[in-house]
Amino acid sequence: MPAVDVQDWVIRNAGARPWDRDDIDARIVADTIEGRGAIIDSEAQVGGFPDHRKTRRPFDEAEWDLRYMIPKGQLPLEGTPEFSSSPTADTSTGG
Repeated sequence: MPAVDVQDWVIRNAGARPWDRDDIDARIVADTIEGRGAIIDSEAQVGGFPDHRKTRRPFDEAEWDLRYMIPKGQLPLEGTPEFSSSPTADTSTGG
């Protein structure tokens, strides 16, 4: 991508969900477009932390790999016995 196209691409694609930006993402994109960026020293300068609704649900042991305390289906972390950064294919015979 040519350097002149980078800013436009980032503005179109920035954020967790560019097609559904929340107020904070929209403000950041607008500030970027209009060149209003500045160093933020405190969250109070940009409206403070959002007040999220609390959620809770019961712990379901069946959903977790209790050896590593990760959700089932998630890959083991580096350093756990199942983690291997080496290839699994046998390339010693040329095949």
